Amino acid sequence: MELNFYTLCVIYLVYSFLGWGAETVVATIKGRAFVNRGVASGPFCFVYGTSAVLMAVGFADLRSTPVALFLGCAANATVVEWVTAKLLERMHRRRWWDYSDKKFNLDGYVCLQYSVLWGLLGMASVLWGNVLLLRLCAILPGWLLHIGVWAAMTLAVLDQLGAALAVNRYAASHPRLEQLNLELEKHSDKLSTEGNQEEARKLLREFIFQYVVSRSYRMEGMTTEELCDSLYEDMAGISFLKKWIYKPGIEEVNINAFDDIEVIMSGGRSMKIPDRFQSPQHAIDVTRRLLNTCGMVIDDTMPSVIGFLDKNIRISVDKTPIVDADVGINASIRIVNQQTVSKEKLIASGSATEEMLELLTCCIRYGVSVCIAGSTGSGKTTVMSWLLSMVPDNRRLITIEEGSREFDLIRRDEQGHALNSVVHLLTRPHENPSLDIDQDLLLERVLRKHPDVIGVGEMRSAKEALSVAESSRTGHTVVTTIHSNSSESTYRRMMTLAKRKYNMADDILMQIMVEAYPIVVFTKQLEDGSRKIMQIIEGEDYRNGKLIYRPLYQFDVMDNQMQEDGKISVIGKHRRLGAISETLKKRMLDNGIPAGKLEPFLAEKTQPRKEGGKQHAMDSVGHIPAAGQRAADLI
Repeated sequence: MELNFYTLCVIYLVYSFLGWGAETVVATIKGRAFVNRGVASGPFCFVYGTSAVLMAVGFADLRSTPVALFLGCAANATVVEWVTAKLLERMHRRRWWDYSDKKFNLDGYVCLQYSVLWGLLGMASVLWGNVLLLRLCAILPGWLLHIGVWAAMTLAVLDQLGAALAVNRYAASHPRLEQLNLELEKHSDKLSTEGNQEEARKLLREFIFQYVVSRSYRMEGMTTEELCDSLYEDMAGISFLKKWIYKPGIEEVNINAFDDIEVIMSGGRSMKIPDRFQSPQHAIDVTRRLLNTCGMVIDDTMPSVIGFLDKNIRISVDKTPIVDADVGINASIRIVNQQTVSKEKLIASGSATEEMLELLTCCIRYGVSVCIAGSTGSGKTTVMSWLLSMVPDNRRLITIEEGSREFDLIRRDEQGHALNSVVHLLTRPHENPSLDIDQDLLLERVLRKHPDVIGVGEMRSAKEALSVAESSRTGHTVVTTIHSNSSESTYRRMMTLAKRKYNMADDILMQIMVEAYPIVVFTKQLEDGSRKIMQIIEGEDYRNGKLIYRPLYQFDVMDNQMQEDGKISVIGKHRRLGAISETLKKRMLDNGIPAGKLEPFLAEKTQPRKEGGKQHAMDSVGHIPAAGQRAADLI
């Protein structure tokens, strides 16, 4: 049977139905509830039928040339999709679909990946689908085919007209909504530009306010303004996340699932919040808007994103299919508050003693590099921020941070003039590795800026592990942090990082790290949420597979007491273990420290202990043995 009016109508109806069925199934699975994807009320997506008819008429002669057929079908479907989207938006003043979150899109109406899909489906329809439909039409009696086509086309047209009338009727019954749509359409070009985003927000807020007031909507415990703000954030903003991300005292917002969100307070306490997203898809939509504010996109082609929302907000997001469909989104949003910690606060909180902080101050001022180790949330950054603030004003300090600012070290007078010499630099990741600005690249450039002190936010990879160490060994004072579970294991952690890229012997790498960072500070968050400097050690050497070091200070936990309210109280104190080495003493003297400032760190304060009827004092390499502590430890 050949193509004619009736067979083309059959093609139109069948492919309209198949398109509706496919889209409805996909949308229902994603939304976990039935979703009618047709423009009409009935089971039809007429854009599919229109494209199929045009392909059947125009590309039948291309069946023997697959490449030309594919390109023709892809182009045909793309044009039909774009024109249909434009017409529907003009008629109903709303978008029926939006590809703005996908790469290589045009106006959000069409995109490359779907054009490729339409081309493949179009080839299948021309090569096999239409042949099958024509054979079925040939089997039917002519009178039955004609009656069936006229009846089906009549229902389809009436369905389309009915849907259009319903949309228009809704617009007429909601004049404010229609007015808003008209205003947005009239100013769409202007509002789509970055400079007019504030005007668009004001217009939407005004509509929401008018709509709520006209219908006298109320929400218990909320004023009208608060209700309108909440509705705006849920429609066009980041929903309830806004109040938690920007709430004072919040360090981290963790989305475990759409209905499971918790926050971490500045004191380290974790708390579940009552707010939740309406569904997994709602969580995805809000997160997408959150990412769009900083130019990041998350979709099926890129379901995992790590980036920076602001100079002090880091975000890591995973969506389906990496996480389960009933979860929707898994995200960690860390709010990095610029540190302004004083020596008095550290002492008052019990984080350290005055003598310990004075030693670290002498190190940073007189050319001794320091590595601050600990787990996430242990207080590493707090200690580092304070230590960098001790750099004298006449010394040039340059910091390198990963993506977001944690330090605010520039001091100014009342007139706004800088009192010290500080430069803050940030890394910027890029999809193109050649355009990636990482810590190693910035460190290379920093060394050309004649710094006296370099602050590297964190050692994470092999490159900066060795690069930072070499900077310290070439005469620069370096302060950095690293993830580690003890003071002694910190050097091996540095070595392990460097080993990932550099094929060097373990002994050589360990010697480099010990030489680069004579002082290691280990921090930890205890059971009661408090953050302490648990230990300060001086690394001296690495010989015969053993790390030789001096324990200088230590925090001893004596008890963990349960209070009546169920909270834990940690009982403990800091104590002095030993003196600094002659090598470190000479180094600081050579760098200009007055001898009198070193006296507190040279005197022996540890009492000898008895073991096996004998007294043990400082050994030959300057260690004060404690219970279970040897002068040379194998790591």
